Amino acid sequence: MGFHHSKQAKNDLRAKATAGPRTAAADAQRRQRATSAHQPGASTQGSALTVVDRYFLAWTQYRREHGWEPSVDELSRYLDTKGTPGRKGTPISPSTLRRYTLGFRIYTVWAQHRERTADTPPLDLVARDCTARGITGQYNKPITTAYLAAKVADFERRRRALADASPP
Repeated sequence: MGFHHSKQAKNDLRAKATAGPRTAAADAQRRQRATSAHQPGASTQGSALTVVDRYFLAWTQYRREHGWEPSVDELSRYLDTKGTPGRKGTPISPSTLRRYTLGFRIYTVWAQHRERTADTPPLDLVARDCTARGITGQYNKPITTAYLAAKVADFERRRRALADASPP
C-alpha cells in the first residue's frame, strides 16, 4: 500500500509541475465541470449530448486539426486543454477513453453512409466499409451486421444530438 501512495504522490507532484500555476477558483471550476460531466446521463447547457458524445466531438476535432486519429493519451491531454477534465478535475484516464475509440471509428463510417440515405444505411455496406478501412473488433474479428444493428439506436441518437448541438 505504501508503494501505491508513493507512486500516487509522485504522479500528483508531476501533474502539478506540468500544470503550471493555478488559482483556487480555477481548480474549483475544473472540479465542478468534472463532477457534472460524469454524472450518469449528464449533459450540460441543456443539450442532448452525453459525456461520450463530447469525447467523440473532441476526437473528431483533433483529427481535423492534426490530420490523424489521436492516441488515447493525446485525446486525454486534448480534452484537458479544452476544459473537459475527468473526475476530481484531473485529465480523463486514457484507459477510460480506450473504451470508446473503436465505437468512434465505427460511428464515423456509419455516419458517412447515413448522410447518403434518408434512413439507416445498409448495414452490410457499413460492415464491409469498416473492414476495408481496417476497423475490426476485438481479436481482429470483423465488424458484423448484428453488431451494427445493436448500435443503430445509439448512432441515431448521437447523430440527432450532434445536429442539435451544431450552430446554425
